[in-house]
Amino acid sequence: MIQQNPIPLEDRVTQLEEEVSRLKQRLPKNDDQLGWLSDFIGTLPDDEMTREAERLGREWRMAQTDQRIEP
Repeated sequence: MIQQNPIPLEDRVTQLEEEVSRLKQRLPKNDDQLGWLSDFIGTLPDDEMTREAERLGREWRMAQTDQRIEP
């Protein structure tokens, strides 16, 4: 059997708090920096494949919510 040296709970909580702090520092400082996706809205051409992708996405969302959403 492998002998493990358990870390005291307080030390583990401290480690986790430090890691969360480091991760929070990597996040954008405001919501505007999270809006990168809006840069791509409208960049797809209005073609058959785009319309099909929209239709399939709508079907999937309807199936997930059990609601009828008319185009």
